[in-house]
Amino acid sequence: MLIHLLLPLALAAALDTPPEKRFDAVVSVASRSAQPAREVAGTVSLIERERMDQTLVQDLADAVRYEPGVSAPEDASRFGIQGFSIRGLSGNRVGMEIDGVPVADGFAIGSFSNASRGAIETAFLSRMEILRGPASTLYGSDALAGVVSMRTLSPEELMASAQGDIGLRAETHALSRDGSMAVAGLSAWRGGAFEVLAGIVRRQGNERENLPRDGGLQSNPADRDERSEMLKFGYDGSSIGRYSLMLDRTDEQVDSEIDSLVHGPGSTPPPPQCWATTGSRAND
Repeated sequence: MLIHLLLPLALAAALDTPPEKRFDAVVSVASRSAQPAREVAGTVSLIERERMDQTLVQDLADAVRYEPGVSAPEDASRFGIQGFSIRGLSGNRVGMEIDGVPVADGFAIGSFSNASRGAIETAFLSRMEILRGPASTLYGSDALAGVVSMRTLSPEELMASAQGDIGLRAETHALSRDGSMAVAGLSAWRGGAFEVLAGIVRRQGNERENLPRDGGLQSNPADRDERSEMLKFGYDGSSIGRYSLMLDRTDEQVDSEIDSLVHGPGSTPPPPQCWATTGSRAND
């Protein structure tokens, strides 16, 4: 008798439950104002944190791996990822932003000094918006090829799955392509109108395997040690709006041996007396 009474009640409750409503993805890179992605006239791609986790993203090249016409060129020696390339145009012709702040232009001085634009840790990112095509009217002359807008994680996002006012996230990765290991940890705390997020990532690896043919030259030996840190403060005042302050730092050290320039295939022995650059220092 109890079963006959409960079934009608359960059926009535199911009928009274409103259908789930799914909202469209919203982007702001195309017009500097939030609007549904399907209403944007230009070609815009949205890469969210969930997708980065599913595709095991470790750097900016992994993040855009499945984006047509977009790549992250990597220096062949020791400087790593240089930024983005959109439809064949790269360097300072691609506009880049982190939390709405333009990224400084990159520059290089010969083969011994290079200030790239790829110094952002993907473990700290919440989403990436990519606009293909000229956007200089909105972003200035640097956006000739397009714009890549990146947003970092907020304390609110990290605490979304937590029941209290503390959120934690930890992960570790190992890559066979360069024998690297990575450990990342993030923590968020909220007290009243104030929020704090702190994160640290440590990566160590070697040169990337190139699988040469018989008699070919192996990859130049390299040892990489990278450490990234981020500290983010937030204040949500109902009367004056929401404010945030972010501090981030990336320190990467690469020790490499350029064997390909010393008696490599096709090279000739150096003269008995020659000059060589053994060290350099730049203060920016």
